[in-house]
Amino acid sequence: MEYKVSMAKPFFSFSGGGLYDEGNVGLTIKVGKWIEISEKFDKSNFIVYKGAYKNGKKVGRWHVYIRNSLFQKGYNKIGGGCYDEQGHGIKIGEWIDLDDGFHSRNQVTYHGEYHNGKKVGRWNAYWNFDQQIGGGQYDELDEGIKIGKWIELEEGDSLQQLIIFYGEYKHGKKVGRWDFMKRQYHESFKQIGGGFYDQNGIKFGMWIDLGEQTYDKVLSGNYQNGKKVGIWTVFHDYKEVNKIEYQN
Repeated sequence: MEYKVSMAKPFFSFSGGGLYDEGNVGLTIKVGKWIEISEKFDKSNFIVYKGAYKNGKKVGRWHVYIRNSLFQKGYNKIGGGCYDEQGHGIKIGEWIDLDDGFHSRNQVTYHGEYHNGKKVGRWNAYWNFDQQIGGGQYDELDEGIKIGKWIELEEGDSLQQLIIFYGEYKHGKKVGRWDFMKRQYHESFKQIGGGFYDQNGIKFGMWIDLGEQTYDKVLSGNYQNGKKVGIWTVFHDYKEVNKIEYQN
């Protein structure tokens, strides 16, 4: 397979794909070498995956490449790792994973190790590949459980924002005090909220929490058994804009 770019046209053309097993009538099982386009592929986010399939499962080494601009020459390798050779589609060994919200303007990757498809040991989060902005420890028992102190990101973060949470895990549950920061201008961060979790990972007491639909707003109020209760105050750019009442 080859990448094909026509500089005379305003759109990016890409030659990818692979083979399906023709011996399975009515089934679409991928086999052999493949080049796949990210589901979030657009004119500013050219992400492709390259590797092999065995009986419809990824096997061996897979690479992830990005092309940040229509006019960039070639692709940069930004991630990947190995799947087991038995054809179970299980990640093994060292990997660089892309965040669910990965985009050319918000490039967050996670670096660490898999064992039998579970994350183990230390995993770190990087922004723009060279700035470590988070991470923590997984247990070594192949259970993929977070333990100890963590700095983690809001999953699937938006293009314009970067939210970082920091606190402690016990047996895979958040406990005690957790705070969160938001990226400001010039790549600096500012604390904007936080509160407490009980031993079961349930929010309680006074919290300054993120808005449910937009991270431009925060809400201040009380949790009871993991649910918002009473009057909550809504802030936008640190100014009160509204109040919401939650029933017990």
